[in-house]
Amino acid sequence: MRKSIVIIMSLFLALSCAKVKNGPSNETDGMDIQKAKNMVARYYGIFSQRPFSIDDLMSFYHPQVEFADPTFEIEVHGTEEVSKLYAQTGSSKSNYSNIGWNILKVITSDNNIVIHGTWSGNYLGKPFKVPFITLWEMENDLIVVQKDFFAASMWDRQVDYHATEQK
Repeated sequence: MRKSIVIIMSLFLALSCAKVKNGPSNETDGMDIQKAKNMVARYYGIFSQRPFSIDDLMSFYHPQVEFADPTFEIEVHGTEEVSKLYAQTGSSKSNYSNIGWNILKVITSDNNIVIHGTWSGNYLGKPFKVPFITLWEMENDLIVVQKDFFAASMWDRQVDYHATEQK
């Protein structure tokens, strides 16, 4: 778990030192920061609704998207697999409820967007609130790679999660 946090913090530090683009978007300058912030707000706005529209979320993704969440050891490819993953998370049978994201910072560098914030909600009725970082690699305004990281050891403590008991 500590290794994951070190990796996350290193990623955030490296990307926070990147030059933030404030000018118009084009192929050489990368993504416009306001355009990125608007996209992030729309995406997390959809994701915060219960139930959320999987079709609306999939409109953000390239058909061959690569999605990884190293904390939960999830790695899926393509919108069909991401749809299945989100169907579990957004359904009434999900272990999660009252999910929300407080976006603290959006950083752009080339065709990448880094989102830093706080993820909160309930897991099996137990509240949690943890920092997260998501990296989107973009192509033609679509997410082609998404990597999600969060403070897993904090989450584990807050929801009293014991991986060995859950398997």
